[in-house]
Amino acid sequence: MKIRPYSFSGISTFNDCPKKFKLNYVDKIRIDDDAYPLRRGRYLHESLEFHNTDNKANESDLNPQELSECKETLQIFSKSKYYKKYLEVPGESELHFALNAELKPVDYTDKEAALIRGKIDKVISVNDTELVAIDWKSGKVPNPPDYQQLSLYAAYLFVKYPNIKSIYCTYVYLDHDTEIAKTFKREEYSNLILPFIRHIKTIESQIFFKANPSWKCNWCKFKKAGICIV
Repeated sequence: MKIRPYSFSGISTFNDCPKKFKLNYVDKIRIDDDAYPLRRGRYLHESLEFHNTDNKANESDLNPQELSECKETLQIFSKSKYYKKYLEVPGESELHFALNAELKPVDYTDKEAALIRGKIDKVISVNDTELVAIDWKSGKVPNPPDYQQLSLYAAYLFVKYPNIKSIYCTYVYLDHDTEIAKTFKREEYSNLILPFIRHIKTIESQIFFKANPSWKCNWCKFKKAGICIV
């Protein structure tokens, strides 16, 4: 079974719970999930994306108290060293990307050609051979950190820019004034992309998408809706 194009979040969902993946990406059951952390994350991301532009983040999803809290978070972040280090430095924001089955760049909107797609919050050119890739994060800082999402970013950028030899990839946690970063080298490319190819092959070989009960079920929208009972 082929469910393309894939994304990092889709693959992560499958690894957490194959049944949740099926309900979401195969059966395409749509459930409105208006949890505040999701709405908050969207607002914060849009606010950073539209920094120094005429566009404004959508405020309609937030009540006055939530909006005030979000603006306070941004105000505190504006005094962070990461604000100056990453947000005020010129770069490309909201870089949408896609790779086909031959791992060549294709148009993000071409769902027939794309095998895996994603979006990098910001890419900064350091020099002719070095890049910085940034992923803004809201919420808790994981321990231990997971670099898989960053490795996908690096894999794409190495394909897209043949001259690039080194990429500094970082999660910037807006609520905690901290970052978790890792530098990837071009010679690591195969090790970066192959895990995703293996995950996709595993997904496409599935016949039964079995539930994987865990503590995460408590936050699953399908369980809350009574669609998944485990």
